[in-house]
Amino acid sequence: LITAVEHFHEKYKGILFVGGENFGLIHFNEKGQYSGFRSSSSCAAGTGSFLDQQAKRLGFSSVAELSAAAAKNSGEIPQIATRCAVFAKTDLIHAQQEGYSISGICDGLCKGLAKNIVDTVFTDNKNPETLIFAGGVALNTTVVKHLEEYIGVTAITSEYSHLYGAIGAALL
Repeated sequence: LITAVEHFHEKYKGILFVGGENFGLIHFNEKGQYSGFRSSSSCAAGTGSFLDQQAKRLGFSSVAELSAAAAKNSGEIPQIATRCAVFAKTDLIHAQQEGYSISGICDGLCKGLAKNIVDTVFTDNKNPETLIFAGGVALNTTVVKHLEEYIGVTAITSEYSHLYGAIGAALL
């Protein structure tokens, strides 16, 4: 992952990766050297797999469809628990019963995921000024938008963000 980021980006202070079953934040010091790492627990809640599961639950054939629906939301955003798939299911049903639009519910899932990431790995209040966002969830523009709102830093993504791990392995 780091090798791919070095290949594609000249400047970075942190790498956030959110993939299928985990997420984490890698910090680098002023000289560009590794200085620390914080990650999620072994639970897949709040990760790419979590979004895949919720997309199916809402009747979408892919998480890309969920992301597209979330991006279209212009209404209220319901609060959806994203730390636990069981709680998320309950919140999804409740939001539907409350009359929230499907795009609003999708937006709520994306916002909840971003909040979960922030609460888990951005706990030291030292947000990297240059943040590279890698992993499949980096392609979800709604998660990226909410993440940037929470941390106050632009998350740099590319069309290859979801492939950084594989690209780095190939480069090595």
